Amino acid sequence: MIISHCYRIKPNQEQIAKIDNWLELFRRHWNYALSQGKVPKTLSVRTHYL
Repeated sequence: MIISHCYRIKPNQEQIAKIDNWLELFRRHWNYALSQGKVPKTLSVRTHYL
């Protein structure tokens, strides 16, 4: 039996800004790694996170 829980976060404006900043940083880092060929072809967001 699989039981899962779904939680909603309710960040305030300061937390939203910080989260947006982190997401932008991660996006830029990922795109840079892709452009440098440093991400293995076997690594896929779909297979690892979905």
